[in-house]
Amino acid sequence: MPFTYADIPENVHTKRYLPLLHNIWKGFQEFGWDYFQKVFKIFTSEFYTLATNRLNESILAAKLVLEGKFEDPSQVLAYAFFPPVITIREDLQTGTEKLLFGESVDTSFLVVDDDTRDILFILNCHIEDGIPVDWWTVGGADEVLDRRHLKLGYKLRQFPQKIKKFTDIGLKAIDVLQDIRNERSPQWSTSNYMTSTVWCSSIINQIEYTSNYASFGGLWDGMQAASNFDLPDALFCFCPWPPMIKTFTLMGRSNFILRLVGLSTEHRLYTQGETAKNVEWLMTNVPELMDLVTHQVWEKIGIPRPSETVTEEYSHLNEKNDLPKKYTLTSRDQKKIKCEDLGLSWKEAVLGVYLDLTYDTPETDTIDASRIISTGIGSETQFRKKTK
Repeated sequence: MPFTYADIPENVHTKRYLPLLHNIWKGFQEFGWDYFQKVFKIFTSEFYTLATNRLNESILAAKLVLEGKFEDPSQVLAYAFFPPVITIREDLQTGTEKLLFGESVDTSFLVVDDDTRDILFILNCHIEDGIPVDWWTVGGADEVLDRRHLKLGYKLRQFPQKIKKFTDIGLKAIDVLQDIRNERSPQWSTSNYMTSTVWCSSIINQIEYTSNYASFGGLWDGMQAASNFDLPDALFCFCPWPPMIKTFTLMGRSNFILRLVGLSTEHRLYTQGETAKNVEWLMTNVPELMDLVTHQVWEKIGIPRPSETVTEEYSHLNEKNDLPKKYTLTSRDQKKIKCEDLGLSWKEAVLGVYLDLTYDTPETDTIDASRIISTGIGSETQFRKKTK
């Protein structure tokens, strides 16, 4: 019998948000709250390492592109410099980052502990003309998190406890982080600075998406949690909002997905992967969750086609009492993609598969190994065919 919303203790700060985090909700229904408490503890203590590995790999992939080490960068996917939960083609990364965030900008990703409401860690990247030229990370024990806001007197790590709204947390954090940036890199003291504040549960939810289309849908859900879903605040937000992302957000869920997938992969489907190192970490630390969201999805359930994802909608937003039903996505079911269709094992597929498949590919088209452009992610990419 699946676990229910009533099984989540009332003192959980993010209880009302959890049904909107579709991957976490699926895992909770399967394993229960005690299991997810254990998972949260693992991620809060170790996710800094996982996230740093991901950022380092993205930086390495960008470096290899600049050095001409890839025969075709249009086949290479990596996680974005910011936010580091979406995947983007390497030949499009610099142009897209510059378009969305500006020519010279620091971006800091602030991850908040759902339980203690402390800032767990910070990932920062400085971008010049869409290219990462400096980056740093701050772990939970770092003295940077003990820096105090000059006017408020709060330690940086305590901001989510003392300040209610994520937008205010992000903007106040800039007051502290910008001083650190100017001390470290005075040559960029006039560059823009922006932050993104996010619950750890939201990060866990985002890394479980097996499709770049679904991942962008999850971003829209999180950013619009207050505006569209009657929740107290966003699950994550930019501070300040990049104008183009804000515009895309206001265009609705489907258009948001299409605009950003267009910028990041020219609308092709990428089944979001991880490096072998990170997959090993996940398999070791959260094997039950990985079995549910990767093994079972690839072998039994299948990956939704893009045309199914972009037509998803929330049909029960008028529901007053049943939150899980209220936040359930519905769509017209289509034939999904399984690893056997692509001639891959699920352990190969979980590393990432880039497919010649878009939202306007006819539903009747067969999806098989001939659609594979490349497999893997970043420096571990294996090339299959030309796209031009």
